[in-house]
Amino acid sequence: MRAMSMRGMRAALLGVVALALASMAAGQTTYSVTDLGVLRGGSARVHGINFGGQVVGGSGFVYGADRHAFLWNHGSGMRDLGRLAGGDISEAYAINDAGLIAGTSNTATSMNAFTWSSGGGLQRLPLLPGANASQAYAVNSQGQVVGSSGTIKFNIGNNDSTITATMVINDTTVALTASVSWTSGVAYVSPFTGTLGGAAVSITFSVGADDTNPTVTAASIPGHPNAVLNVTKETSTNLIMVFEGTYADNSSSGDRGTFDLFLSKVLKKWTITSKSSVDPTKSSDNINGTFDNNTNTLSYTDGSGGVLTGTLSGDKITGTYNGGGNSGTFTATRTL
Repeated sequence: MRAMSMRGMRAALLGVVALALASMAAGQTTYSVTDLGVLRGGSARVHGINFGGQVVGGSGFVYGADRHAFLWNHGSGMRDLGRLAGGDISEAYAINDAGLIAGTSNTATSMNAFTWSSGGGLQRLPLLPGANASQAYAVNSQGQVVGSSGTIKFNIGNNDSTITATMVINDTTVALTASVSWTSGVAYVSPFTGTLGGAAVSITFSVGADDTNPTVTAASIPGHPNAVLNVTKETSTNLIMVFEGTYADNSSSGDRGTFDLFLSKVLKKWTITSKSSVDPTKSSDNINGTFDNNTNTLSYTDGSGGVLTGTLSGDKITGTYNGGGNSGTFTATRTL
């Protein structure tokens, strides 16, 4: 009797387990993956989605060059939202349930927040008083947009025994002076002080005796209580400027692509490595040229009539090339 009862109990338990598994299978949630596509045969990144399933983000050529903000809808697919006047890149970061999009685009002079709607298109948002740049990251159901506005640059220079720093904030330049002299073989820590709009500025900078771990340990900047400063160490004796850009051929080949450009004003030289986005099998091109510090121009000739010229203006390079049956334009933005 006991054995029969145990067998009966095991059968009942197996029946309960089978019923539970069947119930789980019946109520199981399944998902599907949808390829949203890309703009201009490149890559894409998603930043936001609303209740209606509309998706926003940025997409451009391979490696992310020439990115444009996009809106994706079921049925119509991916739509290029363009960029603000004078700019060549944009990114959409958020969309509310009414379809209002918030994002950021560059212009001829800076980065600027924008909104986009089906009725109004791309609209540039005004800057905060005194600011020279802005970015938008979110938008709520009421159409209120949040983001940031303003730019801070902090550059430290060592001139013999005198150590100074220059802070540029919202187009205002502030000269800062260190109160501690540098001593070889000793870790350096000092506040850099100056004035901004009549108010005191103090930024404490430290670096190890072996030039490691450069850090801003404290900062007091009037009007910017939550400023975040990142320190980047230049390890080369010849400052190298790095640019990323795109080129477009005007000839019948219609070639387009991306490139990296490295420039040294000290050496008065530059080099480019480019890659076609139209023909992935095409080998990379490498070009080396000269730079004129007086005119801020880049130049190259190949001895067979091929010519490339460009102009550096701020953090952007624009120019043209002609030779070997090809001609076109190129533009690049400094990244380092």
